[in-house]
Amino acid sequence: MSSRFIEALHDLDGVTLHPGGSSSIFKNLDNQYGIVLPQAHQMLLRESNGIEVYWGYFRLFGLETSEGVDVTKWNRHDCWKFAWKDRYTGHWCFGETAWGDQYAYALESLHGKQSPEVYVLSAFSMTPHLAAPSFTEFLEDEFIRCARTPYDATIERARRNLGPLEADNHDNDDWSHPATGDCLSIMEFIECMLANRRNDGLKSRPRYFRSQSAILVVLAMIGWVGSSRLIQAASQRKRAWY
Repeated sequence: MSSRFIEALHDLDGVTLHPGGSSSIFKNLDNQYGIVLPQAHQMLLRESNGIEVYWGYFRLFGLETSEGVDVTKWNRHDCWKFAWKDRYTGHWCFGETAWGDQYAYALESLHGKQSPEVYVLSAFSMTPHLAAPSFTEFLEDEFIRCARTPYDATIERARRNLGPLEADNHDNDDWSHPATGDCLSIMEFIECMLANRRNDGLKSRPRYFRSQSAILVVLAMIGWVGSSRLIQAASQRKRAWY
């Protein structure tokens, strides 16, 4: 299955593949967290430990990787989930869209279930919606479809305006807002991401987060800031959210 999927991605533009993971990463995941990924998911990560498609606007996280987002770090409570408090549902996120919608399994289904369902969690509410009855069907019907042509026209517009979102581009210290020219630092993007997670009203957010164009920019950068710098900054700001 995974070879056929990888071969299909090779024919598409805007796809980034990575070296495959070893068998030990799955054993470590089971030993440390009691999580067993479905065989189709394991096979895919053995061929490419993390994948970005459509120039980084859709991605599957890697496991024990320094290239892009590490899935175990991303699912730590102190990374971003703490901002949701009791609104967060018990899911294990393994990928995302540029808007911050999360691809996820129900956590309880990863303890031995052979073919857990795949959900999409809304970036604004964390409400789960069934995306596919299995990981294989998710790859074929959701992920590879978005790699070819996104179902959301705003993704296409964001890519035209912002360009590619690189999985390992975490070294730039500031970005310029295309509408206002304001210089937005990584820390400001992180704070906007956490504000989005907390689902507060727009009136309580920074001024550059109040226009539609600014919202698109900030949400599009969610995938870009999913890194060790995000985890560190989120930990430093944790107390402010309680």
